[in-house]
Amino acid sequence: MPLTSGGPLVGHCPVTREQVRALAAGQVLGGLGAGATLSLGALLVTEVSGSPASSEMAATTATLGAALLAVPLARLAQPGRRGRPRARSLPGGLGHHGRCGDRAEPARTR
Repeated sequence: MPLTSGGPLVGHCPVTREQVRALAAGQVLGGLGAGATLSLGALLVTEVSGSPASSEMAATTATLGAALLAVPLARLAQPGRRGRPRARSLPGGLGHHGRCGDRAEPARTR
């Protein structure tokens, strides 16, 4: 990593050590949040279903969902396609839609 008086260079923008530290801290906290989500999801599934064997289903479905969306979202976010904002917001929108669909389902079956 070439160093200048302002720090390492990314493209033509100097990056400061504070920026690198903030980005690294964000990555660490994001990783902790993802791990906690999977762990708490497994505990919740165990409590709701009453079966410890089904607790792995939360991690499995989260991993499969991420794997199925990874390539299409990466293609959408390629430079020149103007899809980066859509690629960043689509997973959250799909998750929100699934959550709202789960809540609305009992009302439809009455």
